[in-house]
Order: sequence, then C-alpha cells, then structure tokens
Amino acid sequence: MKIGAIVCEYNPLHNGHLYQVYKAKNEYGIDSMIGIMSGSFVQRGEPAILDKYTRARNAVENGLDLILELPTYFTLKSAEFFASGAIEIIKRLNIVDYLVFGSEIGSIETLKSIVNIINTSEYSTYLNEGMDLGLSYSSASNNAIIKAAKSKNIELPSINSNDILAIEYIKAAKNSNLVPITIKRKGADYLSLSTDDEFISATAIRNAIITKNDFKSVRDYVPGSVYELLESLNPANNVFAEELLFNLLLFTVFVEKRNLCTISRFEAGMDNLIINNLKTSSNLKELIDKLTSRRYTASRIKRFILNYLLNISSDMSFDYDNLYIRPLCFNEMGAKILSLLKDSSQLPLVSKFSDFYSECNNPLLELELRASNLYNLLHGIRIVNEDFLKSPIHLKSS
Repeated sequence: MKIGAIVCEYNPLHNGHLYQVYKAKNEYGIDSMIGIMSGSFVQRGEPAILDKYTRARNAVENGLDLILELPTYFTLKSAEFFASGAIEIIKRLNIVDYLVFGSEIGSIETLKSIVNIINTSEYSTYLNEGMDLGLSYSSASNNAIIKAAKSKNIELPSINSNDILAIEYIKAAKNSNLVPITIKRKGADYLSLSTDDEFISATAIRNAIITKNDFKSVRDYVPGSVYELLESLNPANNVFAEELLFNLLLFTVFVEKRNLCTISRFEAGMDNLIINNLKTSSNLKELIDKLTSRRYTASRIKRFILNYLLNISSDMSFDYDNLYIRPLCFNEMGAKILSLLKDSSQLPLVSKFSDFYSECNNPLLELELRASNLYNLLHGIRIVNEDFLKSPIHLKSS
C-alpha cells in the first residue's frame, strides 16, 4: 500500500484542496492519504474559521483517511519551523512513502534547485543584507534567492506564498525516504481575494464570509457539507473574537504585566513597539496595521501576539522526543493505518488525551490544552479543557 502525507490547515476545506488530493491519488497511485493539520490556530496567526474536529471531519469525508493534529507550538511559527515540525512527525511515522504539497511553481526539480541555492554562501550574504535593511525574513529570503540565482546565471520563476512552504517541506524532508510530490496550484493565488477563478483561495472564502457577509459567492467552491457549516457561521462572532483577543492582550500587558521579551520569536525592540502602539489603538485591526512594516509582516505580528497570550516562552523546554501522534478523525482505512502505526511509529499514539496527559509531563500537550481553551473562549464556547472530553472521530462506512 502506497501512503501519502500532506501538511494542511483546511481553513476551510475547498475544491482546490480536493483537486490536490485527487491528483495525488490518481497520478501517483497513492492508496491512502494522511493529513497533518493545524489545530485551533493557523499559521497566519488567527483562530481557525471552524474548530479542528469539524475541519478534520470535513477532510475525511472528502478524500483523506486520517487527520493527525500538528501541535500549536509549530502552527504559530514561521514557515521554516511550521514545516520542520510537520515533516518530523511524518518521518517518524515510518510508513509514509510520499510527501504531497501544492506550489505555484509546480516543478519538483525547480523547487529542489532553489533549496540548493539556499545552501550557498551567496544566499547567506544576500539574506543578511536584506535583514540589515529592515526587511522581513520572508522578503529578505526571496530577494536573496533571486540574487544568488542570478549570480550563478540560473533563471527562476517568481516565488509565491505556497512556494515558500514547498521549499521548506523539501528542506525538512531531505535525507529521508520521503518522495516529494508537488501539485501545481490552479486558479487564484493563495492570498488572492478574487472569487472569479475556477478555484478560489481559502483567504477569499474567509474574506467573503467574515468581511462581506457574502456566503452565496463561495457556494460553488467548497463541498456541500462544508458550505452548510460556513453558512451557519455568524460574522459577528469574528468581531466578538477580535474584541476579546484585544482586551485579553491589554489585560496581559498592562495588568498582568507579562514580559514580552521572554516570548518565542521575540526580537529586540518589539516590546516597546507593541506597548506604545497598544496605548494608542482602539481595536486589534488598528494595532496590527500600526505594527506591520517591512520588518514585521501582519502574520508575524499576529503569531507573536498569540505566542504571548499562550505564554509560549523562548526557553520552552522542547525537543523532538516530545512529539506524539494525535488522531482527530479517521475512516476505515485510517483505522488500518493507526493499527500499523502502533508497530511502526517512533511516536506515542494519543488516543485518549486525558490518559496520555496524566502519564507524562509534555509541554506540547500542555500548550495544546491552553490553545483549545483560548480558542473556545474567543468563540464564546464555555467548555474548559475540551481536549479531555473529545475522542477521535471514527467515520464508519454506511
């Protein structure tokens, strides 16, 4: 049996995601697909539009066989650490043959050539120059790749959002037995707000629902079961979540006075920058707009705020020995894979959160509990420690 794995967020699941899974299975003969999915919060530094159990179920209902949770520690990090955490889990499963991901470039060889460029001294020099100019890491890295390639007379296509993650996946999977497969992205760009393409982005779907309260414009771009869930959302809840998040930030900074300098991914000067702008901002959007610059992207700022509220410190004791497998949803094929993992995987299987939690002192699991509680609080859900109560969803054949 050929098994593929895909790192995903499905925020929300849309037809472009289904196309990716279909192409992987049909063009490469993959029999079963595992998803390593972000949980309560996503890599752009926001709460997921639907909770993790619902998104996991959506995925298994529409082509995947097993969804495993990517720990929040990695979801609230830059592309490099997001990818490295997910790929480390996949490698330690010891049953995955193919690593599947989307890209705008759509060529494994081109993506591999970019990875080779990143390993050159020229790239390091140009990267440091860009950082010294005050560019964000992603902008500095993109510019450095282009300049280093030109210095070697290598022509490269433009590098877009999905390509950045694709490059990090290939880097993280190097020296493993994983065979990388990229499915060329069709339709709108990852960050596009357009709703006129064959496939539209998750960003466009969220924008239509949350910002415009326009549900009908996305109906044809998501599976029917997903649309029903999205249609039941109240856009006012997002406003409530942003207001609460902003108030929590005010409380934590000015009342609790938690030290910003000790938080993961802190850079010198960020503390004064955030505190000074908090004093003059009336809401979260205004604060993010003020803090966004060439140096700090909006996603970087939002991730840092969530790291701060979740108290993810820079010295959090972590190593890959803390990793685990936590299934959120699976079907009959997924059940067979889980059975195989009991013998093949280097990672412990968390089938019952409360039992595993009581047996070990795991900082990743402790953080997951805090993240779920914060997510529920932001959505007005008065359930504390929900992870103790939820079991993996087993979708049985009818």
